[in-house]
Amino acid sequence: MVYDNYGNIVKKNGKVYTYGNTVWKDLLTGFDGKTISYDAQGNPTSYLGHTLTWEKGRQLKSFGGNTYTYNANGIRTSKTVGGVKHTYTLEGTKILRETWGANTLIPIYDNEESVCGILYNNTPYYFIKNLQGDVIAIVDKDAQTVARYSYDAWGVCTVTQNSAGIAAVNPFRYRCYYYDTDTNLYYLQSRYYDASVGRFINSDDPHMLVIKEGTLFFNSFAYCDNDPVNQVDRDGFFSVRGILKKIREYVDFGWGRVTFKLNRVTSIVLAIISLLYRFGTIAKDVRSMQKITNNKFATAIVATLPYGSAMMTGEIISWLCDVGTVVAVLSVVFTFVCGCCTGGTFTVVETILNFLLSYVLPTIIACVLMIYYGFKKGIGCRYTINLLGGSSVSF
Repeated sequence: MVYDNYGNIVKKNGKVYTYGNTVWKDLLTGFDGKTISYDAQGNPTSYLGHTLTWEKGRQLKSFGGNTYTYNANGIRTSKTVGGVKHTYTLEGTKILRETWGANTLIPIYDNEESVCGILYNNTPYYFIKNLQGDVIAIVDKDAQTVARYSYDAWGVCTVTQNSAGIAAVNPFRYRCYYYDTDTNLYYLQSRYYDASVGRFINSDDPHMLVIKEGTLFFNSFAYCDNDPVNQVDRDGFFSVRGILKKIREYVDFGWGRVTFKLNRVTSIVLAIISLLYRFGTIAKDVRSMQKITNNKFATAIVATLPYGSAMMTGEIISWLCDVGTVVAVLSVVFTFVCGCCTGGTFTVVETILNFLLSYVLPTIIACVLMIYYGFKKGIGCRYTINLLGGSSVSF
């Protein structure tokens, strides 16, 4: 397997991939000597010898002589193959029943909502899966094997037993995806996946590209980040392990703590918002104290500051950096010493200094540091929340 710098497969099993669009680098224009052409949205109109039509942006309307219909949520409700219409009864995205001609196929679900068998024309069949969720065999009610499948890493299916019987009828194959035997494509709700090529046939929803980050994530056709062995994608948007991987890039879980890894832009934005918010609360608190004390900071208010210092510095911003914490601790010491020396009474100057040290200065220092480190290219901050109380920021 050979890839280029854009996460495109350029050679697989001796077959050569061609990317002839100089603007859209991951647009596959040729595969194994056959050409592929697209519309402006990245939907193929000519795909390896087949003509395709699309509707409502990214919904496949026809593939060769096959036609498809979908509900308001974009989930397929029918397909017509060779003049025979297959109709799907749905519950959300889950297929409850498939009917065509005189035939009925009812998927059997386990407690985890995974398909574990089918009821075909009132005859039950049960799946045997491997650890990756591939259906590798089917047994009847007497536990006799009536079908077998094998797959390569990308999902190319080979029927190794009873190819003309229930093995051909059963649509649930690789990763228990729904397999259209008439097109050799897997239907993954939002898109169709071609296992022989190892890519989705059309581009991902452009809104998903805003969410996804990283070099490979900008490849709008890649299946499971080109890691089909370890990942699974049931809806054509995100691979399950890919989601967990992206979460771990931004969130780190430890004993009694959760750390959010903020990039530099997020650090700057949050710092500015926090700074504006805290200045607003400071102004409000000052006005309240002025009103209560007739423009003097009463001893009763000041006496609570040693406790208020610790509380306030534990909120949102005040504990965000070590410098702010040190200043806050000094504030508590300052208040305690002044209180002991004056018998619990404070001058207005002492009170203002205490207020600035315990409340205003930690906020400004923390926010300025977040903005400073944010503007340093490639550096953000790690915001850690201790589940037992308290928070901190490291750069």
